[in-house]
Amino acid sequence: MVKKRVPLISCMVLLLIVSLSLPGGTNAAKVLYIGGTMSLTGPYSQDSAAMLVAFENYVKYVNETKLLSPWSNEKFPADITLGVVAR
Repeated sequence: MVKKRVPLISCMVLLLIVSLSLPGGTNAAKVLYIGGTMSLTGPYSQDSAAMLVAFENYVKYVNETKLLSPWSNEKFPADITLGVVAR
C-alpha cells in the first residue's frame, strides 16, 4: 500500500478554513493562526527552524501591510490578525 503525504499548503488551507469558520463574539479579537507540528530535534530540525522563521516573517509582513503577497493586490481582512503556532 502506498502512503500519500498531504502537502503542507493543504494543511495550511484547511487550518485557515477551520479558523475562519469558528464562531466568535463581536468584541473578540480575531486571530488566524498558521503553523503546525515541527521537529525540534533530529535530522529535520534545521529545516523546521527555517520553516518557523519563514512563517514568522510572513505573519509580520501580512500584519504590517495587510497584503497577502508583494506581487498581488489581494488584501487581508483588516479585522483579523495573523499569528504563528508551532508545536
